[in-house]
Amino acid sequence: MYINATTLAYPISQAQIEALFPDVSFPTPFIAPPPYAWVFPSPVPSYDPITHAVREGAPLFTTVWSQVWVVYLLTPAEIAANQEAAKKNFIDSAKQNAVIYMDDFAKTRDYRSASTCCGFAGSAFAQAAADAAYLKPARDSVAAAAYAMLDQVATGAIPIPDMAAFMASLPVLAWPNPETHAAVDGYAVW
Repeated sequence: MYINATTLAYPISQAQIEALFPDVSFPTPFIAPPPYAWVFPSPVPSYDPITHAVREGAPLFTTVWSQVWVVYLLTPAEIAANQEAAKKNFIDSAKQNAVIYMDDFAKTRDYRSASTCCGFAGSAFAQAAADAAYLKPARDSVAAAAYAMLDQVATGAIPIPDMAAFMASLPVLAWPNPETHAAVDGYAVW
């Protein structure tokens, strides 16, 4: 983007400048005629998106024109809304990650999902019945641990943890019995 260095009008696009000079054939690459000057982009500064926002300020001239960013504090209502949205996003993601965690574990024995494995409870197929006998209560303990922490996040009893900390808080899953049925090239067959 460009700035009119005389009037400080900003931002001005290349198309707007070309429209102001319909009889001029501009070179390639484009070079803006005076008083228009290129504004060099600058990175957006880091900030806490829960409590702050950023907007572009007026460009600053040192030896060249540079883009300026202004970080500002949000209102208490905006902060509260952002905090609620962050809680909801974390809770939704954490639930999905807990399910993926259990499903990925079940897939180590060629089940499509933890639910599929648990469906083999009481099966005549001994390996599947044993797997289900382990995974069904293990799945319940993972769900109980996940919901206990998520309830604390939802009520504000604890701050929103990072996802790695949440996942590390879940019970470790480990098959207690050796697999007697060989995997079929890593594809889930049930």
